[in-house]
Amino acid sequence: MTSVRPMLVATAVALSVSFCGWGIAEETAGKDESQSIREQLAGSWKLSKGVSQGRELSEDQLDGRRVMIEKNTIITFDKEKNELYRALFLIDSSASPIEITMTTDMKDVPETKALGILRLLDDGGWELCYGLPGTPRPKKFESQKGSKHMLFGMEPLK
Repeated sequence: MTSVRPMLVATAVALSVSFCGWGIAEETAGKDESQSIREQLAGSWKLSKGVSQGRELSEDQLDGRRVMIEKNTIITFDKEKNELYRALFLIDSSASPIEITMTTDMKDVPETKALGILRLLDDGGWELCYGLPGTPRPKKFESQKGSKHMLFGMEPLK
C-alpha cells in the first residue's frame, strides 16, 4: 500500500502541473489574440457612421473626423486635425463580443474609464460601441435614446 500512495501523489502533482501549464498557454493565447487585434486596429481611420445616445450624427458632424490607433492608444481628431480625445485601452479578446476598456490620457483632464465592445468587419473596417464614463459596458452594437451609449463605424483612411 505504501508504494501506491507516492505514485498517486506523483500523478496528482503531474496532472496539476499539466493543468496549470494549459492555463498559462490559454492565457498567453488570449494575450496573443488581443495583440493581433491591436495590430489590426493600428493606423488611421475615418468615421463612417456615428450614433450618440440614439441620435444619428450627420454627415457634417462626421466629415473630417479621424481616429488614430497606436499600440494601446486611441486618439480622435476633428477636421482641423485638433486632438479631441486620447485614451489608453485594453482589449479582452476572450470575451464575446470583444471588450475594450478605455482610460482617458489627456493633460488637465481627470482620468475616466469608458467600457465598450468592438468588432472587426469583413470589409476591413470595425465598429466601436461604448458607454459614457460611469455607464455599464454595452452588450449589443446599438445606441438607443437615453442609453448613454455611443456607436461608431470606422473605415480605413486612404
